[in-house]
Amino acid sequence: MTTQDNIYKWTMYGLALVLTALVDSLLLVRLTILGVHPTLLPVAAACVGVLEGQAGGAGFGLACGVLAVFGVWGETPLFLFALSLAGFLSGTVSAFLLRRGFLSALLCAAGTLLAVDLFRVGWFHFHLGAAYSDLFRVAGAEILVSLLFAPLVYRLFFLVFRWAGRFR
Repeated sequence: MTTQDNIYKWTMYGLALVLTALVDSLLLVRLTILGVHPTLLPVAAACVGVLEGQAGGAGFGLACGVLAVFGVWGETPLFLFALSLAGFLSGTVSAFLLRRGFLSALLCAAGTLLAVDLFRVGWFHFHLGAAYSDLFRVAGAEILVSLLFAPLVYRLFFLVFRWAGRFR
């Protein structure tokens, strides 16, 4: 794959990420299922990690983290590291433990969402004094609702991956 092909591929991934972030921040905030809103950026980081491997997943996860911190969610800057690590670990899992595909992406997305929500549970408990029972109920619902959208997120990024595969 030439440098120009790589530029096109990652530009397409970037456009798909912007589309995902716009859907997440403009449409899905109006959708409430089980009392929560779905969140797509951790799912996107895991999906691209599965498709592109460790380095691609880490870089894309960093881009997801930038959007999470400075755009969509206004999260703590630790999300820059967390989503980058999630992309890297998703790439590692798909390279060494599972086959690259939707089921791997779904498992990695579930793991990423679990890690993100466990961090949030700790954060809200220690900084705001919220009860663990309420926090875990919300976290569990958010994970389930977000995973409902994982097939759509995976399909979007898989189309970019398949399109980019023409150049290999």
